[in-house]
Amino acid sequence: MRSLAKRNVSLAIFVAIMAILQTTVFNHLKIYNVKPNILVIVVVCFSLYEKNILSSALFGMACGVVLDAVGGGVFGVNAILCMYLAMATTVLSSRLFQGKVSVGLLFTCIFGMLYELIFYSLCIYLWRRGDYTAAVLDIILPSVVYNIVLSIPLYFFMKRYQLAD
Repeated sequence: MRSLAKRNVSLAIFVAIMAILQTTVFNHLKIYNVKPNILVIVVVCFSLYEKNILSSALFGMACGVVLDAVGGGVFGVNAILCMYLAMATTVLSSRLFQGKVSVGLLFTCIFGMLYELIFYSLCIYLWRRGDYTAAVLDIILPSVVYNIVLSIPLYFFMKRYQLAD
């Protein structure tokens, strides 16, 4: 029981550090005026190694709540999206993922793009903010490329972290 508490505390600290990096450092490291979504990458990388779908869903929801808290907008949207993203990643990774970096990057690419597409679709169609073509070309595609590049070190960190448990 003690190791579970230690694991949860270390994950909470890690998520807090990633949120701080996302809102401070990566705000200044924009490429094509796009910043990466570090917490979405963390959710995918964590869920690749997590076998328990409930743990994965709770972790995804926690990261989404943090995204909602630091990002503004409608509270709860990121929490729901990250929870479903974590669940889908866990279910599919149990069948397809075998510890290969290429598969991990593919998961980050596909689920990162899916997350961004759903998020911007909600923004455009429900809240009437923005243009869909501009969102895909100017925000989503550069964001996915940026996320893939940043997922490489996070992937290895989460792999090492999960194997240590």
